[in-house]
Amino acid sequence: MSTTTAGTNPRERAARSARRWRFLALTIISLVWLFPLVWMTLTALSPPGSLVGGGLPDLGELGLTTVREAVANYPVTTWAVNSLAIAVVAVVLTVVVDLLAGYVLAKRRFPGRAVVLMAIVATLMIPVQVLLIPQFELVAQLGWVNSYWAVIIPRSAEPSASSSRGSTSCPSRTSCSRQHGWTARTSGRSSPGSSSRWPGRWWRCSSS
Repeated sequence: MSTTTAGTNPRERAARSARRWRFLALTIISLVWLFPLVWMTLTALSPPGSLVGGGLPDLGELGLTTVREAVANYPVTTWAVNSLAIAVVAVVLTVVVDLLAGYVLAKRRFPGRAVVLMAIVATLMIPVQVLLIPQFELVAQLGWVNSYWAVIIPRSAEPSASSSRGSTSCPSRTSCSRQHGWTARTSGRSSPGSSSRWPGRWWRCSSS
């Protein structure tokens, strides 16, 4: 009869060792990710010229002098308000437009649907740098230079978000069949009557 206790069980020892190694790896990765933020903070709080010669910042010289000078000499508050306003409006508008486009492409069947989806996906291959000059000319013609709309509108419809929503908006065979009368077919891995272990995105909605 084995008298091995829980504390000396080989499997539990191996599990504890694996947890320690995972914790150590995650700690190292966290420190690597946090280093740029810490260095940015130290640089911002260091006096001017203290980092020109290289080396680590002197913790005794840290202060808010450079921060006060930046706030006093530059419109930092205006920059912060602009960033917040643009971020909030752009996110809301982008989510609304992309969700509506993705819903229509995923839930509705209409002539040319595949062509529209392929056209949206094809635009992902166009580099952003190629669109800079045409977008600027269009914004200038609309009179939106130096305005919020010049930053918000051109990015209000993202092809990556629309195409991803269009391909994953069918969560399950039950919702598809109940809402639209479609039949959800699997990729041949399981029968329709059995419980599939595949996630919802593997279900393909098609007209019954």
